[in-house]
Amino acid sequence: MTSMNSESLPSPAEATEKLQSLLKGLEAREQHAKRRAAIITLVPVAAMLLFAAFMSWLIAGQARELTSTTKTLDEKKLELRTRDDELAAKTRAVEEKERELARVQSQIDAAFAKLGTTDGRPPSAQAVESALDDVIQAKSAAVAEARPGPIKSAGRDPARREAIEQLFDRNAAVRVAAYGQLLPRYRNDPSLVVEVLQAADGKQGNANGIYNALVVLSHMNADALKPHANAVRAFAEKSRSIGPRVSARATTLIERTKN
Repeated sequence: MTSMNSESLPSPAEATEKLQSLLKGLEAREQHAKRRAAIITLVPVAAMLLFAAFMSWLIAGQARELTSTTKTLDEKKLELRTRDDELAAKTRAVEEKERELARVQSQIDAAFAKLGTTDGRPPSAQAVESALDDVIQAKSAAVAEARPGPIKSAGRDPARREAIEQLFDRNAAVRVAAYGQLLPRYRNDPSLVVEVLQAADGKQGNANGIYNALVVLSHMNADALKPHANAVRAFAEKSRSIGPRVSARATTLIERTKN
């Protein structure tokens, strides 16, 4: 019995070797378990980091889109305000033109009212020329508002020269037609001032002609009168003695040269 038990027991060396092998196995299992635990721990952390990165990217994108949308909205608001300002300016311009038109129409109506007679007879030549004077004044004002433009000279135009001479014609219809050819077409031309003064020279006995010359000059642009202001005032002063009607128009012309 004793002999059999001794033979089945491992030697000390074998026992030591087996123990070391067992310990190595345990160590290997422990290392493997640690690696698995580390991996298991890192997975949720990586997932969280990945999710955080995704959310940051998404938020940044939304912020960029919001900034772009806000900028576009601001631009649209500015464009809308600009259009509103332009519309308001156009509305004011239209309203001003409507008021100007009403004023001119009122002046024209008043001018034609002067032509009315109570006895059925046609109006006198003086009444026609007075009414025409008012119409020309209204028309000249309207043209000046719409097209102030630069001063232009017509030079020596035979047709214009003839119209100037017709201001002194005995026929009232001819004088009226001469008005229409000269005003407001040449109201900005300083050379017309010279030609009218030359045509009026020596014709102080033609009351209607002198009156017509004063009317034309009084409807000239003030800037066109300035180069010849002294000569114009001298002509107007000289014409005062012709009569009240001519004197009143001469006063109007003198006032024009003061502008």
